[in-house]
Amino acid sequence: RDLAKYINSPETPVYHKSRVLYGLNLTRSDIKRKRSAIVVEGELDMISSWQVGVKNTVAIKGSALTEDQVSLLGRFTKNLILAPDSDLAGDAAARRGITIAQKKGLEVKVARLGNYKDPDEMARKNTAGYKKALKSSVGVWDFIIDSIFSKEDVSSGQGKGRISQEIIPVLASIPDKIVQAHYVEMVARKLGVATDAVIEQISTIKTQEEGQKPQKVVIDKPKTKSRQQLLEERLLTLAFQSEPKILLKRNIFSLVETPLAKRILEEYKSFSQKHKSFNPSEFADAIPSELVDGFAELTLADIRGLTDKPEALKKELDLVIKELRVLEIKTKLLDLTKKIGELEKKKDNKNLKKAEKEFSELSRKLAKLREDEIESKIL
Repeated sequence: RDLAKYINSPETPVYHKSRVLYGLNLTRSDIKRKRSAIVVEGELDMISSWQVGVKNTVAIKGSALTEDQVSLLGRFTKNLILAPDSDLAGDAAARRGITIAQKKGLEVKVARLGNYKDPDEMARKNTAGYKKALKSSVGVWDFIIDSIFSKEDVSSGQGKGRISQEIIPVLASIPDKIVQAHYVEMVARKLGVATDAVIEQISTIKTQEEGQKPQKVVIDKPKTKSRQQLLEERLLTLAFQSEPKILLKRNIFSLVETPLAKRILEEYKSFSQKHKSFNPSEFADAIPSELVDGFAELTLADIRGLTDKPEALKKELDLVIKELRVLEIKTKLLDLTKKIGELEKKKDNKNLKKAEKEFSELSRKLAKLREDEIESKIL
């Protein structure tokens, strides 16, 4: 089914607004090392790009870079490669973002994705082609100008008129005057008109970009997570990045309490009944839109050092599950303590004995779980 590539949703118990650049916390070291950032639009694009080995990828959750995003990227690299799934030429906001990047000294190129609708699809269906497209990226203005000319018949007057209407705002938005002059000459040559005619059109046009300030992006401060939430997220991360069926075999539904993790587990249970194998991109496409961000964070979380060590990964999974069981028992004991106090006040001896017996059984289970001390730090 078709889902939005990026969602501007309000804060809810199961959905938290993404960071300014989605995935940057995981990819910044690769961006620094490769001296470039692959910029995609949606979370699914980033997940698929990451999975095929293009680790220096970030998602902007839209078609246009903002000033805040450009400034943030500029801390790690001066080279951006856009892998868009929208029409850059016809997107004034996208062009404005490119202009901002160039004014800040960043070089911007664009990858040609051919007939694929977006990086997500191309990375999954043609990994080699996707990597080649990134490697063969072209200058952003070359890309936009070529795409405009490819849509019209330059030999006809009507075709030239439509090209002019679309291409003049593009030329007007090029910040460097020398670079602009280069493309003015190129466009004039392609149109078969005098350079002065193109220059005159640029000087009279009033583009939408003028006088508008880039949207201010506010970074939400992350809320402190509980031990329960951290363990649940680690559990799902380890499972989804190794063998998701573990989540079904270990019967861990009763251990999961936080809304996001619980809903993702429920969605996975339903998904596994319809699919023999697990593909993160297909799963992300199948779940409700408000869960995509949360699932993507689990899929992209760093577990380096464990993916190629199945024994170590299994050991950590066991430790996480053990910790969750300890927390579950502690919660039950706390509830029973309150209940026992209330029953004592009511002098309800029959139910009091039942509660005390349950308390003793849970205490024994807790003691057994603690017999083997957890030596390695999980989180």
